[in-house]
Amino acid sequence: MEAKARALRLEERRKKLADLEAQLIEEESAARVTSEVEARVAAALASEAVQASLQRRLEEERAQLEAQVNAELERERQAAEAVERERRQALEAQKAELRKLEEDRQVAETAARERAEQEEQAEAARRFQELQAKMREAEERRRQEAAAEKERRAAKTTTAARPKFSFKLG
Repeated sequence: MEAKARALRLEERRKKLADLEAQLIEEESAARVTSEVEARVAAALASEAVQASLQRRLEEERAQLEAQVNAELERERQAAEAVERERRQALEAQKAELRKLEEDRQVAETAARERAEQEEQAEAARRFQELQAKMREAEERRRQEAAAEKERRAAKTTTAARPKFSFKLG
């Protein structure tokens, strides 16, 4: 039995050794493949064709990015122009409204001034008529007073028609 156990252990050792060798070979192969791939990639990247291709792609992407930036700037410029145009239109509308309000105010002032002048003229005409009426009344009173005075004088002269003497009779 001991011989069988030894043979089993020997067999297990050979298996482990074979597994370890296989694992070592696999790791070495993977390292060689990785190294070869890296070398080929480095060589490919260093080649002029790949460099030219990379340069071309970079230029295309740069041009595309520049076109996008220019398009965005153009959109922003147009938006700013639209905002400015709207601001100017609003300002013009506001100025027009202010002009209209000023014209309306001037029309109202003119109408009020004309009304005031008409009222003033009407008041002046009324006062003038009152003064004329007073003057007529005063003139009429003077005439009446003059006529009354004339009548009084005439009456006085008729009552006093007898001559007055400066001496006494009697």
